[in-house]
Amino acid sequence: MARPRVTIIGTGFVGASIGLALRAARPELEVVGHDSSSDAGKQALKSGAVEKSEWNLISACESADVLIIATPAAAVKEVFTVAGPYLQKAQVVTDTSGAKAQVMAWAKELLPPHVPFVGGDPIVGPAAAGAAPDASLFKGATWCLTPGANTPDEAVRLVVGLVELIGATAYFADPHEHDGFAGAADQLPAVVAMALLRMVAEKGAPLKVKADMHRMIGSTFRRAASFSSADARTYRDLLLINKESISRWIGVLQDQLGELDELIQAGDAKTIEDLVGDAYVTRSVVSRPYVDADQASQSDAVRQSGSFSFQEMFLGRRLNDKTKQAGKK
Repeated sequence: MARPRVTIIGTGFVGASIGLALRAARPELEVVGHDSSSDAGKQALKSGAVEKSEWNLISACESADVLIIATPAAAVKEVFTVAGPYLQKAQVVTDTSGAKAQVMAWAKELLPPHVPFVGGDPIVGPAAAGAAPDASLFKGATWCLTPGANTPDEAVRLVVGLVELIGATAYFADPHEHDGFAGAADQLPAVVAMALLRMVAEKGAPLKVKADMHRMIGSTFRRAASFSSADARTYRDLLLINKESISRWIGVLQDQLGELDELIQAGDAKTIEDLVGDAYVTRSVVSRPYVDADQASQSDAVRQSGSFSFQEMFLGRRLNDKTKQAGKK
């Protein structure tokens, strides 16, 4: 019997990191990659993130046991549209995009009813600009999962197993709730970074930073003006797809800035000092990984199955599918 195959569509930072992590944890798996950029595909093959780079999207998708779509959000719709008709009942599809409600709607609309889809969003990012894909990227990370109401438990268990296999912790969320919080936790910081960088650049000339300002820029500004993805398409898609949530959070931020401005103008030293102190405390909290004491009970029926053999799960799906086919003959 052929080896269980995982296909990763999109072999950028996250996709290649998934490939490296899977191949390190389960060398017996066959990990195949596809990327619209031939350079990205070649790099994933060279780095060992995949053992085969498939140039044809449909061929890459239809032969997978598990299909992971690690592309910018809008490209997920394209994969569903192009490859959806060729997917089989024995396959499971998941993604890594930061916008879940719209992706779940696309999955319902465009994927065949027999193909289970489990939405996913690993809460990760490169430690530094230009960082290389890393097999340890997901160790201890939260991986949000948003299965549909009718997604089979078996498919959910398989994706939970994949997530835990590479070191992450599965967290189940409602797609709309996910997008509301992601708007503040991931996408609003990108908007702030964009605003800061536009502020210091010469108008219409992003390669020219105002000279007097450039001299004064240090690590504080660089930290504030950083991004979790180096792919402009990622933020383009998220800002457009999750625009209602992001707009709401921009309004909240504007209110916060207005209140701080009033305190600064009023010269309220005591209140400002207290607020800075509170911010230091909150900063220390958000710098630590979140630990949920109730996480183990979030979905006992699913999570208790998270330690199964990933390969056995694949083989079980294939044997069950063959048995059903034989029964029809």
